[in-house]
Amino acid sequence: MNNLILLLKAISVGLITGIILGIPLGPAVIESINRTVAINLKAGMEVAIGAVFADLTYILLINLGFKNLFYKSKYTEPLFWIIAGLVLIIIALFSYKKTTCIQKNNGCDGIYTKNKLLHIGFLRGYLITFTNPLTPTLWITLSGTLFMDWYKFGTLYYITFIACILLGMLLWFSILNLLAYKGLKVLKEKKNCNILSVFLNITILIIGIGFVIWGLIKFTKIL
Repeated sequence: MNNLILLLKAISVGLITGIILGIPLGPAVIESINRTVAINLKAGMEVAIGAVFADLTYILLINLGFKNLFYKSKYTEPLFWIIAGLVLIIIALFSYKKTTCIQKNNGCDGIYTKNKLLHIGFLRGYLITFTNPLTPTLWITLSGTLFMDWYKFGTLYYITFIACILLGMLLWFSILNLLAYKGLKVLKEKKNCNILSVFLNITILIIGIGFVIWGLIKFTKIL
């Protein structure tokens, strides 16, 4: 009975933790919503799944003992900021350049683009999250706090807790994308759909530029 209660606790606490971690509107969340607005709900969720897999990659690396790699060189963090910024800038520019709005079912159902890169939603979500320097920082911090607490209870509860964190994050992604998709029914005009997509792309571009500038500032401090 106690084991069952502990398992249910691992599930519930993991889901709640995942949702809380997903609440801040980071670059991956914005890009996921942008893809939902620009193309469809499936495209937005592809970005979300890619982002969660990037988180999973870091969790696996940390558990395999690669945590110290992120602190091995003083240049690692500035490089992460610059690379993350460049990834966001490239994605934003390609999206802005090649998107055109179309009408379906008397409403703005999405934006069609001829750029094949825009259809690799999973890869975009993965790259945005994996190159974000805040991602390894988050999981390294949790590995020394919450993760350790559940690791003491046993492997089953530890894995369940981590899996539910990722599931909670994906659940929050799904809620946001569903709300965005439902909101498209309000934006029935082609002009409105275009404006929203352009706004999201500009937001991603600004974040990318900010990341690059911050990375360069960090470089100047250690040179």
